[in-house]
Amino acid sequence: MSSSATAPTPRARIQSDSIRLPVFLVACGLVPRLILARETFLNPDEALHYLLSDQPSLRLAYEASLTTAHPPLLILVLHYWRLLGHSESALRSLALLTGTVFCWIMFLWLKRVTDRATALIGLTLLLFAPSLIMLSAEVRQYSLLLFFSSASLYLLELALDAGSPWMMLLSAFALYLALLSHYSSLIFVLALGIYALVRLLTRKRRTLLIATWIAGQLGAFALCSFLIKSHVSVLRQKELPRISPTPGSGFRFFTAERTTLSVSF
Repeated sequence: MSSSATAPTPRARIQSDSIRLPVFLVACGLVPRLILARETFLNPDEALHYLLSDQPSLRLAYEASLTTAHPPLLILVLHYWRLLGHSESALRSLALLTGTVFCWIMFLWLKRVTDRATALIGLTLLLFAPSLIMLSAEVRQYSLLLFFSSASLYLLELALDAGSPWMMLLSAFALYLALLSHYSSLIFVLALGIYALVRLLTRKRRTLLIATWIAGQLGAFALCSFLIKSHVSVLRQKELPRISPTPGSGFRFFTAERTTLSVSF
């Protein structure tokens, strides 16, 4: 009696079997990322990001981030992430985490909008694409951009399916974090906005959901205006960051404030 009561139901066994393959694929996709993160040194861009984040306070880290051509989120996150360690592996663990979770979130989204077979194919392509493997092992903005963009897309799908304004707000918040990660997210914002608008117009009883989505879009517009005023316009008035090789002494980084940071190899 007790053994039969605790035995898994056929449905539970099917669900367990269905999750094993995608989890196995993710584990396999993590291996080349770990190898690349462990066996390579920081390139000049990665070293610059670390140096800018290595400040005594969060305010100074934010001010240092304004000298680059990217939004400040990566520098601010690295300011605390570096407390885990200063080695290449420790610094790149952030990209490893967000880059791998991005693949999983896209798998969940594809399974929701298509079918399991298509989702598995998409997961495999994302996990083993050489360019994505490289981006998932670098101390750069792209893994954060991919992670927050995919999160915004998946949360939007949940909001549309459940008719949940709270999920819509979470989707908007993830979108804001994508905007704070990289300026190329503006392309994603436009595409996601068109996708969401088409989906919303085909739904019934959508007034509250549309109002929440519009509020989220207005928030994104306000954030873009803030970034343009506080960062982009400042960089336009000054010299953009550039990297210049210095023979025999590594690389020298020139920021918009004419501050020089040197890294020797």
